[in-house]
Amino acid sequence: MLKRAVFAALGMVACVGACSRGPQGKDGSLLTQADGATSAPVPLVSVSTPGTNTEELFTSALLRPALCSDRSGCRLGKIVPVPRPPATEISATAVVDVLVAAQADDQEVLATSEQWLVSSTKAQLVRRLLTKASGPFAANGRVPVRWSISKGMLLYEFDGNNVPSTWIGSYTAEISLFPPRLMRQSHHFSNRMQACPEETTTWDWLSFSGEVSWAAESCGKPGSCRSYEYIPIPDVTLPSEFVAGGWERVELGGCAVGVDGFDGRGFRTFGASAGATDASFDAVLSGNVLFVEVHDDAFTGPSAHWVNDDHLEIWADKGGLNSYMRTCEYKASELRQWGIRVVDGATFPGFGAPKQMPHVARVQVDQRTIRLRVDMPVDDDASLTIAYSDSDDGKRQKSVLATSRLIFGDGATLGNRQMVPRSSAVCRVQGDRLDVRAVEPNGDTALYSPDED
Repeated sequence: MLKRAVFAALGMVACVGACSRGPQGKDGSLLTQADGATSAPVPLVSVSTPGTNTEELFTSALLRPALCSDRSGCRLGKIVPVPRPPATEISATAVVDVLVAAQADDQEVLATSEQWLVSSTKAQLVRRLLTKASGPFAANGRVPVRWSISKGMLLYEFDGNNVPSTWIGSYTAEISLFPPRLMRQSHHFSNRMQACPEETTTWDWLSFSGEVSWAAESCGKPGSCRSYEYIPIPDVTLPSEFVAGGWERVELGGCAVGVDGFDGRGFRTFGASAGATDASFDAVLSGNVLFVEVHDDAFTGPSAHWVNDDHLEIWADKGGLNSYMRTCEYKASELRQWGIRVVDGATFPGFGAPKQMPHVARVQVDQRTIRLRVDMPVDDDASLTIAYSDSDDGKRQKSVLATSRLIFGDGATLGNRQMVPRSSAVCRVQGDRLDVRAVEPNGDTALYSPDED
C-alpha cells in the first residue's frame, strides 16, 4: 500500500490488472496460469518470406494493427532489432515502443507507455508485453521512460523526478528477452524539499533476495539524518503438504532468505561470529506462518534464563511505518518481542510483554540443524524482523544475527516482508528442498510495471 501511495504522489495512475509478473525461477522452470495462456500468435498484415530481415519485416505499418488494435491515440515509437536466438524457428525479432495517449487538457495527456517484444515465425507475430507505465504526462507527448537493449536484456528506467510533487522517485528493471523474464527491479524515492527522506529498494528474482535502505530525520537531532537497513523476508505461496508437515523433512532451499551477517546476508547486531560455519539461519513466510532453519556448531540450553540460550527472536510493530516517509511524530504503536528457545521450542514474552504467544513446532535434523514452524500472532501489515541469538556456553549471548540492523526496543530498526503474489511465483518441493517456480502470465500482461514495484 505504501508503494502505491508513493506512486500516486508521483502523478501516476494504476495500470489495469496486475502488472508485475514472471520472475525467473532459480532453475529456469516455469508454471503456467490456470488458463495456460502464453503469448498468443497474432497474424501479420503481410506474410514474411525466408531471408526477410528485421528492418523490412518490422515496419510501423505492419506492427501497428497487431500492437495497437483499435486503441484510439495509439502510435508506435522506435523499433529496435534484436539478434534472434539460435536454434529456433524465429526469423526476426525486435523490441517496439508503443504510446497510447488521450488529451486531458492543455497541460498534460493521459498516456500509457509500453515496450513489446515481437518475433516473427512462420508468418505469425508472437507478441510479449514487457513493460507498462500509465499516467498523466506532459502535453508534448513525452513520457519519462528510457530503455535500451544490451546483451539480450531490456534495461528499463522510469524517471519520476520531473513531476510537480515534492515526493520524487525513479524505477529500474532488467528483463531477459530470451526467454522473457523479469530478472531484477529497484526503485529510489526521495523528497526534493528535504535532505533526509530517502529510500532505495532492490529485488533480484534470480537469487530471490533483496535489500532495503532508507533514511529519515533523526528525532531529537534536528537537521541530521538517520539511516536504516534490512533484507526483506519472502512471503510466498508454499505447497500445502509442506505447510502441513513436509517442512520437517525438506530444506528451505532457494525460497528462503539466508542470514549469517556476512556479504549482504543479513546483519550481525551484537557480538562476534565466525560466519555460516558458526551460526546462521534461513527464513521464509507464508502469511503469518514462519518457517526457519537454524544452523549452529553447538546448540545450548536450557539454562536459568532463556536469553542466555540459543533462541530465535520475533520482533513486530503493528502498523509499523518503516520507510523514508516516517516522521518524528510517528510512534511505535505496538512493538513486541517474542523469544523461542530452539532446543525445545519453548516461548517467552520479551519487550512489550506480549500476552498472546506464538505456536511452535520443531524438529532436530542433526546435531547442527533445527527446523521450526512458528504460527506468529502478528498482523499482516506489521513491520517484522527475525533474529537468532547464539550462545556457546549457556551463560551469555555470543552474537545476534538479524534480518535488519536491529536495535533493541527501537521499532524504526525493524524490517519487513517481501510480498510475492501467487501470480508471480510460488515455491515447490524439488527432491529434498524447496525451490522457486516462476509463473508465466498471459502475453498481454506486463512483466514489469513501476506501479507494482
